[in-house]
Amino acid sequence: MSAPEESGAAIIEALTQRYAAMRSYRDRGVVRNWLMPGEPPIETPFETSYSAPNLFRFSFDCPHPFPPLAHIVTRYVVGFDGQRAYVWRQHAEDAPELDVASDISMMVGSVACVSSGASHIITRLLLPQVGGIALRDLRDLSVVGGETVDGVPCRRVSGNHPKGQGWVMVIERESNLLRSVARGAKDLVQEHQAIQVDESIDVSTFAVPS
Repeated sequence: MSAPEESGAAIIEALTQRYAAMRSYRDRGVVRNWLMPGEPPIETPFETSYSAPNLFRFSFDCPHPFPPLAHIVTRYVVGFDGQRAYVWRQHAEDAPELDVASDISMMVGSVACVSSGASHIITRLLLPQVGGIALRDLRDLSVVGGETVDGVPCRRVSGNHPKGQGWVMVIERESNLLRSVARGAKDLVQEHQAIQVDESIDVSTFAVPS
């Protein structure tokens, strides 16, 4: 007789505890945003690096939303280098701009919208000082099936954001790693690949870009 399937809330709690215990984390990923039916999505590639307790870097490339101008890209880096939180940005070939603060939560929040939320979801799991809605705050969590991602068995867990939007998370069955989040009517999908956990990361990774 097979063991009963865990509840959606239990899976999200296990995922939350898994990320909270990580000594380091790295990934690459992409957000795909379908703004117009029948049109290709806008793709925002990103990379994450984290070393406990608070070294952090999240970079992403934001293309112009008008397809003929998609080659015009603004690059963002938000992070904490051990002493200060920062947001570095460069629009196309313009001179870079740098904002510095003591609060990483404020810096992450300042780019959450332009990153289509990608800057917040994993950061909220890794850094407890980052505020905002976490995956464990979603309502009506339930298991809605499974799928295989890169040969790895995963579970699909659905939930509702407190403001009403439906989310579906794809989570590795054995490792409790988050592989993707679909928001709304699957018109905004955030995918995580090349995940590395608890491996050494050179401290220079977290320096403010020059």
